[in-house]
Amino acid sequence: MIPLVLAGAVTGRAPNVSSRKAAEKLVLTPNTATMEDCCRILELLLGAKSAAGLPLSMGFVEIVSAVELNVIAVYTVSGQGESSPSIEMKTIRVSTV
Repeated sequence: MIPLVLAGAVTGRAPNVSSRKAAEKLVLTPNTATMEDCCRILELLLGAKSAAGLPLSMGFVEIVSAVELNVIAVYTVSGQGESSPSIEMKTIRVSTV
């Protein structure tokens, strides 16, 4: 996990950069799924479960696999106003290097 904003504190805004702060190995067997939500990301970064209602946190989760995966990213936002809450789903296509 590379955090850019953690509990409202911005660490990765240019010209500053942020580096990896947490990593874990997760093995998924065929026909299974998992979720990396804001609660899990904060738990990885802080080392413990966090309280609800924390300020904005965002960053990158890198997925490395030796086999082809089907990955769907789900983005959510909640807050004040007519447009909240909202949800968007994107299918992540395989890229080869």
